[in-house]
Amino acid sequence: MRALDAAAIWRAIGNEFRLAVALADAGQSTWLLGDPVEALALLKESRSVLGRCAPSPLTTGYAAMILRCLGMVTCSQGDYGRAADYFQESVVRAGESIATGGYNEARGMELLGRALFLKGDIEQAKRWFGEALEVIQTERLRGHTLPDCLDWLAAAVDLSGRPYEAAVLFGAAEAQWHVRGAVRYAPDR
Repeated sequence: MRALDAAAIWRAIGNEFRLAVALADAGQSTWLLGDPVEALALLKESRSVLGRCAPSPLTTGYAAMILRCLGMVTCSQGDYGRAADYFQESVVRAGESIATGGYNEARGMELLGRALFLKGDIEQAKRWFGEALEVIQTERLRGHTLPDCLDWLAAAVDLSGRPYEAAVLFGAAEAQWHVRGAVRYAPDR
C-alpha cells in the first residue's frame, strides 16, 4: 500500500496522528523519487495535521522528524538558510522528546551542520558535526548518521586546510558505510 493510500484511509477514519505519519512518509518518498515541490506540500500538510494532535513524547518525536524532512527537501533545493532553520527547530524538538531524542537530535545536528556548511559557515558546521558525534557516541547510535556526519566533517576539515585529517575522516566514513550496511540517500550520492 502506498503512503498516500494510507493517508486517505487515516483521513477517512479521522485519526490525525496516523494521517500525519502517512503524509510524512509520502513526502519523504516523493522527495526521494525526485519531486521536491510535491514533497514539500505533503510535509507541510503533515506538520499542520500533527500540530492539531495532543502533545506527547511520540508527537514531539515525529515533529522533529517532519522538520528534518522539510529541511532535507529545502536543502536539496538550495535554500540552505531556510533548511538550517528547519534543522535547528528539529534539534530543539528532539531535545524535548524522551521517546526518540537521541537519534532525532544527532540527525538534526548533523543535517544542521550540513546546511551551514553549504551556506559557507564552515566553523559553525564543524561545531554541529562535533556535537552530533558526541550524541552518536553517548547514545551508541547505529545506521547512517555516523558515516554521514563523518563525510561532511571531512569536507569541512578539508576546507579548513587540513587535507590529511580530511582523508582520514573520509576513510573512516567509507568504512562505516560498509560496516553498517547503510547507503547514502539517493540525492546525496
